[in-house]
Amino acid sequence: MLVASRKGAFIPLVLKYPITMGIFGLSIILVTALSSSPGIKQPCRLSSVKAGMPFRPALAYLWEDLTAVEGGGGYSSRQAFSRRYDSSPIFREMNTVVSVFLGISFLLYFALALVLTLGLANYSRGRNLEALNFGANFFLFVVWNAATAGIALRWVQRYIQDEERRWNRRQLYGMPGLWRSSHAVGEFDGGFEVRHYGSADDWSINSGLERDTSAEAKAVAQLDAESLVDGRSRG
Repeated sequence: MLVASRKGAFIPLVLKYPITMGIFGLSIILVTALSSSPGIKQPCRLSSVKAGMPFRPALAYLWEDLTAVEGGGGYSSRQAFSRRYDSSPIFREMNTVVSVFLGISFLLYFALALVLTLGLANYSRGRNLEALNFGANFFLFVVWNAATAGIALRWVQRYIQDEERRWNRRQLYGMPGLWRSSHAVGEFDGGFEVRHYGSADDWSINSGLERDTSAEAKAVAQLDAESLVDGRSRG
């Protein structure tokens, strides 16, 4: 019988990490699936996303918390992440794709570890094979998750490079002192908003209304209007 005496306690011990990662992977898949349905709202606050808002991919919550807490970015880091998530379709796609990839990878790792552990346990005839089982599972854990991390990081780099090229084409870089809301690139709701802080003659532009006649304000308004038209033409 497979679950008996030493072997019955040995198998759950070896599968401790695979089971944990399998549950984690399933959670990632479920949360990311909820984010694909905007009509489904969060029942409670998750990270900086308030209750009643649509779900985000699982990676978005993890990324925001890691940079804000472990990374020491604090509340300003959470705000910056949320603005980037709202304003960049490429960034949102990256979070979704990588979340699905990580969830599937963790579930596959659990399945492989389960098959490996049960297979070796069925043919174990002594303590030496138990050590081999531990070693094989540790090797699988390191290699599989290192490969997963490498592939995920490569995808993240490619998405970020693509995002940077897109924003450079729209000439949204090289303008210090500008804060742009999620409507700045004309991707949502057909509106945009630009605000300038840090000078004696603060100015703002909302929904195409120019309130400053300076050359800089005109240039910003023109760029945002072009972005708005571009966003509507793609929609």
